[in-house]
Amino acid sequence: MAIKHPDTVYLSLVIPVYNETVRLKSGLRKVVAYLNSQSYTWEVILVDDGSDIPLQLRVKAKGAERIITLRLPQNMGKGKAIKEGVAAAHGKYIVFTDIDLSVPISEVQTMLQLLKRRNLVIASRRLSNSTIIIHQPWLRESAGRLFTGLSNKLCKTHVADVTCGFKGFTHETANILFPHLRINRWVFDTELIYLARKFNIPVYEMPVGWSNKSGSKVRPLDSFGSFIDLIRIRINDICGVYNRPINKYSNNPINK
Repeated sequence: MAIKHPDTVYLSLVIPVYNETVRLKSGLRKVVAYLNSQSYTWEVILVDDGSDIPLQLRVKAKGAERIITLRLPQNMGKGKAIKEGVAAAHGKYIVFTDIDLSVPISEVQTMLQLLKRRNLVIASRRLSNSTIIIHQPWLRESAGRLFTGLSNKLCKTHVADVTCGFKGFTHETANILFPHLRINRWVFDTELIYLARKFNIPVYEMPVGWSNKSGSKVRPLDSFGSFIDLIRIRINDICGVYNRPINKYSNNPINK
């Protein structure tokens, strides 16, 4: 997967969507309204993960800013959709988020400030200075904590919240990590952080405000598949799938 070289775009915002009707329209309007008020150049890359009904958009963006739509030929998973969006990104900084905006779009400002000094920033609902405005149902919140615990135990991710769908990278960092990703569905978050640890890329956790939104596409059977994918990550590494030439990334002054 070749990631495009950044040109004049400051921010690429990648948003995966699947069978979204109600949330797409309202979420995209909020995103574009916010970005239109900023002074930097931007692009929004919507990736339709093989929805039953293709995206139909009528949202205005100012100036040279643009909205790009990609469509996967069939439903392949959130991880695959984000990988395709990142591969099409031109931005100096690349951020992905969910269309429900559980993390408010205004948090992009903090993310971009951090990315000036960090290579990889992930939002975390479970830091002491984060604020959960609307909690998930108890069972889903407990399952999320359990999954993060399993990720930390099995894949040495060592983060407080592996699944929050708001993460950002410098273009160069994305170019190192994303071509190595093999997991297409929900566990790609764990694989991403696993690779960052493997390649000595520091992971910075960012506190956020977060609100649960209805309409999640996660199904009960996904839990078993997610556990299998955690095992796959370790097997992939043992089999050399993630091997790459030794680099001097850890010597980059931005990581000091």
